Parts: sequence; structure tokens; C-alpha cells
Amino acid sequence: MPSDPTILNTNLPPLAQRMRPQTLSDYRGQPDLIHKGSLLSSSIEKNQPFSMILYGPPGTGKTTLAKILSRKFKAIYYELSAVSSGVAKVREILKKSEHDSTTVPFLLLEQLTPCSDLDLQHAGNALLA
Repeated sequence: MPSDPTILNTNLPPLAQRMRPQTLSDYRGQPDLIHKGSLLSSSIEKNQPFSMILYGPPGTGKTTLAKILSRKFKAIYYELSAVSSGVAKVREILKKSEHDSTTVPFLLLEQLTPCSDLDLQHAGNALLA
């Protein structure tokens, strides 16, 4: 006998993911980065994305900001762990973007360390966050 769906038996994403801000106006924190007149807000207004690296401790909103920006710029969003994905996967994504000039890849590399052997000079038009 099938039961009616309830909040207890549905496949919902984790609460943190469901509560994540979806728009820049809902985003809290990083006022120096997103205030009106900042480089980032001007870039959004002009729809001119640029490469960037968001760095900071866990829980400071880097991933949330990256997801919001990828939607704002209508970019293809990729999320990789620099620890487990490796340089080959990053190069594959960047190579794909070279063949499609209509979209900009938005690449979020988690756990990127200064010791990483990833060559960021070859990022080209990709947005790194």
C-alpha cells in the first residue's frame, strides 16, 4: 500500500542547500565585494563577467556567491574538488569552452591550495571562483 508523500519520505536536498540564497539581494555578507558601485556589481550590471578567485574559510559564502553569479551571467556551472578532480578534468572543461563561444563556463574549484599544480594562466575566458 503506497503512502502519501510527506516531508519525511521525499528526496529533498539537504536543508543547507534549500536555504541557500538564490539571488544577490538575498545574499548576506561580503559587503565590500558586492556593494553598489563595486567592481563585481558593475560587472553584473554590464553583463561583463571576469575571472576571479574567491578565497576564505568554510561558511563565508564563496560557493553561494559563485552559484548566484553563474545564474546572473547565464554561465554553465561546474563544481569540482581540486583535490579529487585533477588538472585533466579542469583542462577538459576549459577545452569545451573554447569550442562554444556563446557561453562562458563558471568553474568552482573547491579546496584549491596555493600548492596546487593547476596552471591558472590557461583559464582563458572561464570564470574561476
